[in-house]
Amino acid sequence: MPLRSMSIALPSILVLLAACGPQQPQSSAPPAASEPAPPAVPAPPAVPQPPAVPQPPVATVTPAAPGATAAPPPTAAATTAAHAAGEKVFRTYCLTCHGAKGEGDGPAAVALNPKPANFATGAFKYDTNGNGIKGDVEDIKVIVHDGAAKHGGSPLMTPWPMLSAEQLQAVAQYVKAFHAG
Repeated sequence: MPLRSMSIALPSILVLLAACGPQQPQSSAPPAASEPAPPAVPAPPAVPQPPAVPQPPVATVTPAAPGATAAPPPTAAATTAAHAAGEKVFRTYCLTCHGAKGEGDGPAAVALNPKPANFATGAFKYDTNGNGIKGDVEDIKVIVHDGAAKHGGSPLMTPWPMLSAEQLQAVAQYVKAFHAG
């Protein structure tokens, strides 16, 4: 690459990578003044309660034996909460390069070479756990945490080691959902 082209491309890439960092919400509203607490209302007189009836002990859950059926799927509320958590992490750390729909067309993608992965087409490149399946949730968690360079990929896919285990799980499931097949 000629020196002139590199001197133009390198600052552009550095600016774009800085844009890929976590975004902090900014508020221009002044802090609310603290208001005095309302006067305390006296509690009603205590009503005598009948003695408690002893309850049988709660059964303990033992781990399932190999080959046993899986646990029931999560509730709709839990799934919705996990999706929202994954979306929040994705919008903060991934959207700039990978785009809102995970198609590798974020605003920074124009200046990147190689281009960001297109998750909608299932363009997953890594099988970090060696199970023969590229791009399962565990693989995505490792690449997000470590960055792609650690696994032979582009250093443009930066590592995000500051994400908690819960955030990594949520964003990996969110990314995986872009390609249902």
